[in-house]
Amino acid sequence: MADIGQELQFAPRYVRVRETLRKQIEGGTYHPRDRIPSETEIMEQFDVSRITVINAIKDLVREGLLIRVVPKGTFVTERKPDPRKMLVALCMQTGGHLYSEISQPLIGNLQSRGYYPVVFDPTLLDATMLHEKLEALLGGDFEWVVIYGFAAFPFNLLREKTRDFRRLIFLSYCETPVSFPGARKVLTDFHAGGYAAVKHILGLGHRRILLHAHPPEPEPYHVIHSLLRGCCQAYDEAHLDFNRLFSTTEWTLDLKRDEEMIADVLARPDQPRAVFCLGDHHAREVFAAARRLNLRIPDDVAVVGYFNTPWCDHLDVPLTSVSIEEGRLADAVADIIAAKQGLRGSNVIVKPKLIVRASCGARINSRRNRVS
Repeated sequence: MADIGQELQFAPRYVRVRETLRKQIEGGTYHPRDRIPSETEIMEQFDVSRITVINAIKDLVREGLLIRVVPKGTFVTERKPDPRKMLVALCMQTGGHLYSEISQPLIGNLQSRGYYPVVFDPTLLDATMLHEKLEALLGGDFEWVVIYGFAAFPFNLLREKTRDFRRLIFLSYCETPVSFPGARKVLTDFHAGGYAAVKHILGLGHRRILLHAHPPEPEPYHVIHSLLRGCCQAYDEAHLDFNRLFSTTEWTLDLKRDEEMIADVLARPDQPRAVFCLGDHHAREVFAAARRLNLRIPDDVAVVGYFNTPWCDHLDVPLTSVSIEEGRLADAVADIIAAKQGLRGSNVIVKPKLIVRASCGARINSRRNRVS
């Protein structure tokens, strides 16, 4: 008998056959108008009697999943979906360069497949309203709930109020130690992103690199740890000392203060000559610091960003950046919802792509930029 889960292992045989067939129909093994195997074939497949098969099929015919066409066989019906089963909640930001690049393709993709996405932006609510809204949402008729899983999201409330974790999809991030058995994750690979950016910079001849990023939080709460492991891998492969040559500054979100902090680092005798910004808009501080020190980008300082937002084309020099491939993230979520990615409960990891522009600079041959 095919494995259909422990909850049915002691059920009557016709129930196990029925639920396996249902799972195959709902999972896309058989599509509308497809003929399912004959009674004899099903008997052989499950090693059951004909009456068992007849009873299983009879139930599915009664439910409208199957229709008998004598003498041709039994076919999957073309059913109109229950509108309640087509509702998808999107718990994510939709404004701004990065978020709109994910949310808009996802909304359009779902709508084109007949789903009804309902957007809920948790960043627009205070803590009390957020909890009330999330509780109401989780108690509603949404077939799927897609969550942009940044660290501040109320994961504990989500676990407490969700009846079925299998309807959850975490998008891009899932920054929590809280477990959600059966949930799907469509995540961007920050390890690969850090590796690609640093490998590219090292390939240009730079050795000292400054990472301009948010303060690291305890694992597993922030992607910065994954990014740093990718940066370290690139140094290790180049046989360079990561701890000696790689340094970091942390955002304060005070542009003037961040500019002064970066200028102070670039002015030191052992200064880096490449800056990796976790966020394209933070390259503004690097450009301003370089101007303060009369350094030219990319001739004196190479700069690489992250997320490949429109900022890349609106700085003094076009910015090389790591794209998290937002369109592929959105497509993967839509494919899961449309049951094209197989069974629920597994993950999809989308590898980023480096988009090279002028601000990363040419190969460095000057002795002052080499480190022995």
